[in-house]
Amino acid sequence: MKTHLLTLFTVALFSSINGQSTFKKLTAQDRVIDETLGWSVSISGDYAVSGAPHFSIFSRTDTIKDAGAVYIFKRNRSGEWIQNQRLINPAPKDYDWFGTDVQLAGDYLAIGMNGYDTNETDADSYSRNGAVLIYKKNEEGIFRFSQFIKLHSGIAKDDFGKKVALSPPYLLISAPHYKRTDKGYPENSSGITFLYRLDSSGKWDLQDSIIPK
Repeated sequence: MKTHLLTLFTVALFSSINGQSTFKKLTAQDRVIDETLGWSVSISGDYAVSGAPHFSIFSRTDTIKDAGAVYIFKRNRSGEWIQNQRLINPAPKDYDWFGTDVQLAGDYLAIGMNGYDTNETDADSYSRNGAVLIYKKNEEGIFRFSQFIKLHSGIAKDDFGKKVALSPPYLLISAPHYKRTDKGYPENSSGITFLYRLDSSGKWDLQDSIIPK
């Protein structure tokens, strides 16, 4: 894999020591050129997250362009932010844009992937339906894949997952190019926000859609 080690992370944190302001930079290991780290960011407690939706996966036989990646940093006892994980879509494809948006809240991490194609077998189809992946932090402080969320009624260019907002037990997912036909809206009136709720079994279920009256 073609990488650049210890490239400066685009998010900077300030801290005060002895009354003076100091500038601390987070660094990400095993960086890939043109991955656009810092496209999306979120922080909660001792964890900071940054999306790199144009991260590409290189191998000897193939390249998966703009598959996307998400970097997770953890603050240690000395106050330094150290890279803890790098997440990649478990089944990456060209132009998934995993990490377009990220939201971290407590033990949960929501990752938008608005370039996802519903038809994963068609390499030439860039329908951009979109999806959101949910990760949950375990007792060791490691985020593990928990749930894959997509629209069963979605169509091409929905952009589902372009923006996410997380406040357990609620999760908001935007689909800014979704074609609304319900509640009297004409077909060319696009855009919608979906509300999900965490149930007792740990699954995020669709509860409602949020649109203007």
